[in-house]
Amino acid sequence: NQTILMKDLAGTDFIYGSVAGAEVLEKLRALNLPGGTVLEVDFTDMRVIDPCFIRDGLASFLKIHCGSIGLFVTNVPNVDIVENAALGFKAKGLPMLMKSADGSGTVVAELTSSVKELIRITYGKKEMTTHQLAKELNVSAPNASAKLKKMFIQGLLLATKSTAESGGLEYLYRPFFITGEVRFANE
Repeated sequence: NQTILMKDLAGTDFIYGSVAGAEVLEKLRALNLPGGTVLEVDFTDMRVIDPCFIRDGLASFLKIHCGSIGLFVTNVPNVDIVENAALGFKAKGLPMLMKSADGSGTVVAELTSSVKELIRITYGKKEMTTHQLAKELNVSAPNASAKLKKMFIQGLLLATKSTAESGGLEYLYRPFFITGEVRFANE
């Protein structure tokens, strides 16, 4: 994992607008993060963030690197920033993931009950294979594979290829952080 302070990245604690978002997007892209990196964006000391900034900055970065780089936010100081950031991610069709100081996670997105169940399962483990999920949910391997792939496409998990016990290839899916408790903003 790599941590970046939003205040340092943006150069201010009061940031708004798509132009500022595009500037942050370019700074993030210039980092040349390798696939599999999880980026923690720390909002400590931020006073104002608007949805356009998030949409054209963080959410655009995540959309470009969806599945290969994960991103979550921490230390969000107030509900206004949570709501504005969530709107920015929503504009790109992405969930916003937050990790609290107590280690719990919050997902801000409109999700089905089955996806919420999958988040609770996958975010409680270091990694998950299709076989493991199929066994846990008592479903077929193709069904479990489709569920994990959907979460990957939605920007909720990272995936890497590895060698399966059978000798073939399989994907290892992993969350952006591990938590024993996941909440959903709309519950």
